[in-house]
Amino acid sequence: MKKLIVLIVLFATSSCYKSVNSLEPAIKEGERNYLSDKRINTDSKLSSNFHMREPNVAKSAIGNLEVQVELINKKRSKQVIEYQFEWFNSKGMIVKTPTSIWNFKHLLGGEAVYLYGVAPSKDVVDFKLKIKRK
Repeated sequence: MKKLIVLIVLFATSSCYKSVNSLEPAIKEGERNYLSDKRINTDSKLSSNFHMREPNVAKSAIGNLEVQVELINKKRSKQVIEYQFEWFNSKGMIVKTPTSIWNFKHLLGGEAVYLYGVAPSKDVVDFKLKIKRK
């Protein structure tokens, strides 16, 4: 009976540590346009659990700003975050849109995901990406 309990406990705890392995080309063909960024970290746990790479920006086929940020879960366990893009025009004013909502993203241990957003209009020249723990 004790062996059965030990096996159940081991199985239950081992399933908490799911992680992701990945494969990608060593030499990337796509040209990336990385921006320097300014980070404001108010949640030290969020900063220690995730690594965020520089934003990659481009213009869409119709001229809207596209932003992609790679987020890497540094933990072995599953993490859930919420994120939101805010968009700004050339005068620094926020551009409100119905799609300015908080989105959820689930990351397995070690997983890297891309947070992607497209500006609502061609008038948008800047952005802010906000991330919080769920």
